[in-house]
Amino acid sequence: MKKSKRVILFTSSLLFISVLIASETLTKEQIEKKNEENIIAYYNEKEIEKEHYLGILSIPSIKLKRGFYDELSSLNQVNKNILVVYDKMPNILVLAAHRGNSSVSFFNNLDQMKMGDSLFLDYQHVKREYLYLDHYMVEKNGNVPLSYDKSKKTLVLITCSKKDKQKQIIYLAYEKRE
Repeated sequence: MKKSKRVILFTSSLLFISVLIASETLTKEQIEKKNEENIIAYYNEKEIEKEHYLGILSIPSIKLKRGFYDELSSLNQVNKNILVVYDKMPNILVLAAHRGNSSVSFFNNLDQMKMGDSLFLDYQHVKREYLYLDHYMVEKNGNVPLSYDKSKKTLVLITCSKKDKQKQIIYLAYEKRE
């Protein structure tokens, strides 16, 4: 049976900016405390600072648990949080984040995931488990071609390559089926 794939091209000149510009500099501890408060608010359906998380990404194997905001939120910026790049189709969600040594390098340890690792996504209060099954590298030029199995619910994580600053790595995870 041949797998059907879909290629989507995302253009964003601001997706990955190597220099962080922020009017307020927060420490990693302050960012983590705010994340924990927002995770609690998400599950209690309370609002924090007039905006609340759209979802929460959890990857136990790399000790990542981080919320993210709606595409239209002023907090949906790669220099502040995990960025929701695309969530308009029912079977795919695309998230991006920095890696490196800054306080907002939320995807710094994605390369430590092993094939088959579980990723948990609580998205709009629907919980799903995904399995990390593939990754590939693309040029870092503002265009991110996505190739994935369109017959499956797909979670895509995008970040910069640690080894080659001119490339980005696309991580693909597919919903786990019982």
